[in-house]
Amino acid sequence: MNGRKVIKIVLLIIYANVCVTQYALSQTSTISGLILDSLSNETLIGASVSVEGTAFGDFTDFDGRFTLSGIPYGDHILLVQYLGYKDRRYPLHIDENNTNNIRILLEYAGLEIGAVTITAQIKGQTRAINEQLGSSLIKNVVSAEKIQELPDANAAETISKLPGVSVQRTGGEGSKVVVRGLSPKYTTMMVDGVNLATSEADRSADISAISPYALSGIELLKAITADKDANFVGGLIILKIQDSKELVYIQI
Repeated sequence: MNGRKVIKIVLLIIYANVCVTQYALSQTSTISGLILDSLSNETLIGASVSVEGTAFGDFTDFDGRFTLSGIPYGDHILLVQYLGYKDRRYPLHIDENNTNNIRILLEYAGLEIGAVTITAQIKGQTRAINEQLGSSLIKNVVSAEKIQELPDANAAETISKLPGVSVQRTGGEGSKVVVRGLSPKYTTMMVDGVNLATSEADRSADISAISPYALSGIELLKAITADKDANFVGGLIILKIQDSKELVYIQI
């Protein structure tokens, strides 16, 4: 077989492939339509429209319209999905006589959530909020239940979640508390009404070793009153230690 025959055969194969491709493309169609609410007839923006079992899909535009191109002739199922509405499967036959003006109505279904479990946390935190609201001071209160809910490494990290509070970190872990942007030395720390011994020469206290799970509550005062010692400028933080649990002995 000489070179000319080989070239002719290759050209015939390419021509055949082109013809098959053009024929296949001629056996497809473009469909379009409108997605509406079944009750109000309002258009739904961003609804998902796809042909089941294929990669063809689109989202409705600001007018609720969609367009799908290159859909092969035949019977298909058009799947329409929209958050808060029931999924709709719309049977569709595609051929050269398509009107390309589909109107699909979706039925509102609402959103369902699972069971909600209410624990004692809300009760404890509600008590803390009421104490905070009833105080004549600028005061923040955190309950033991709320503290147990927070996955903090130490008490400094827990206190840092209060408004106007940040922490100084050592090795990436909170150690000293900064209230209203003032240096930690201007914040007084107390444990059950007793002043916490300072760990630095500047009177600041490092509380990174105190576990939040040992606390039954936290109070933060941001203003001095006549009944308080005048030894803080930034704030007064009172850590309340949990009472020891009653021990139960089992005789063996």
